[in-house]
Amino acid sequence: MVLLSLAVLLAPFLALIMFWGLKDNFPGPNRKMLLISFLSGLILAIPVKYFQSVLYPAGILKLVSEPINEQLFFSFLIIAIIEEGSKFLLLRFYLIRPSTSESAIQAVTIALLMAMGFATFENSHIAYQNGLSSYSQLMLLSVLAHASFSVIMTYFIKSSKGFYTNTIALLIPVTLHGLFIFTLLLKANPDYSGLVYKGLFFGTVILIYLTGAFFYFRQTRKPTVS
Repeated sequence: MVLLSLAVLLAPFLALIMFWGLKDNFPGPNRKMLLISFLSGLILAIPVKYFQSVLYPAGILKLVSEPINEQLFFSFLIIAIIEEGSKFLLLRFYLIRPSTSESAIQAVTIALLMAMGFATFENSHIAYQNGLSSYSQLMLLSVLAHASFSVIMTYFIKSSKGFYTNTIALLIPVTLHGLFIFTLLLKANPDYSGLVYKGLFFGTVILIYLTGAFFYFRQTRKPTVS
């Protein structure tokens, strides 16, 4: 169990090494974007987690037995909007602006590495606060969810059609992320921990992964932006 937990904690960092194998997609000076993307996501997570802890010092685990309206508020406004909004700003205005000339696969790689950097700090934060073994499954699920959210953002950001696509680029990840946290809280609540609520949570997880995969293949089939 300890080895599994350590593997989950280090999964985003190991993904960085794996994606380093894609460096041939980043010729010359552009290869530095691999490291920049990962580190920018990791650094971004630090103020985000601090801000969330200021807004809700009790943390997510204290919400399990709280009323549904408070769980909804926390899931969508404290977690989803803050995290996805900050990642959107980083991607949209720094890493993969619509006017830049990277290819579709380069844009996806940049977004995934940013998400892995963010997830690395988030998992380290969870492990520090709560220990490794109890939350290895949640950490693994959240890594893949962060990757899916970032791929969805990338697809619409690179579509470069103004306010509409920018709104969709933020709205879909925020909605999916909020549902992920909310159904997780329902599943963990003793009053709602039946098969229906467990099925609702894992159904949300599958929806997130399928949506991320759909936009991944749509994005990687796009031609290079000239």
